[in-house]
Amino acid sequence: MTVTVSFAAAVVGFLPIDGFAIAQPQSYRVIATPVPAPVLVPVGMEIPKIGMQAPVVPVGTMSDGTMASPQGAVDVGWWQGRKPGEGNALFAAHVNWNGRQGSFSRLKELKPGDEIVVRGKDGAVKYRVVWVRNFDPNMDATELLGNESGGQIATLITCGGQFDRSIGHHTERVVARAVLSA
Repeated sequence: MTVTVSFAAAVVGFLPIDGFAIAQPQSYRVIATPVPAPVLVPVGMEIPKIGMQAPVVPVGTMSDGTMASPQGAVDVGWWQGRKPGEGNALFAAHVNWNGRQGSFSRLKELKPGDEIVVRGKDGAVKYRVVWVRNFDPNMDATELLGNESGGQIATLITCGGQFDRSIGHHTERVVARAVLSA
C-alpha cells in the first residue's frame, strides 16, 4: 500500500518598481492536503517499540456511555463507532487481567515518533505517536476522544497508576495519541 502526501505552494516573486523588476525575497506558504488513508476494519495491532502484537476485537458502548473493554489480557478492543481511516480510531486494552500482563502493559513507555501498525484483512495503516499522557479516570473524555484536527489519528487507552482495591480500579488512565504517518 502506498500513502501519498500532496502539497500546494504559494509563491511571491518579483515586484515591478519604476519599470524595473527588482528581485524580492521569495516566500513560500506550504499547505498540506489530507493524507489519504484506506478505511479498514482492524483485526490486529503491532507496536514494535514495546514488542506488542495482538488481535483486535470490536467492542461497543456500555449502558453508561463508556467504551466497553475487551474480555481478556491479550485482545485490543476497537470501538466500532469509527474505523481507522475515518478520523479518530479508538483502541483500549488492559494493562493486566487476572494476574496476566495485558497487551497495553507497556503503553506508557511509548515516545513521540514510535510506530503503531493497525492491520485489516486487506491492508494496514501506520501511525506515529505524538504524545503519551496520564489522565484522571473520572475525567470527561469527550474532548480527548474527539478529533478537532479532522486528521487521521488513533487513540490508545489503558489503565495506569496504582490499583486501588477500595474502588476496584486503577487511579489513572494512560492515553497515547498517534497520527497517520505518510
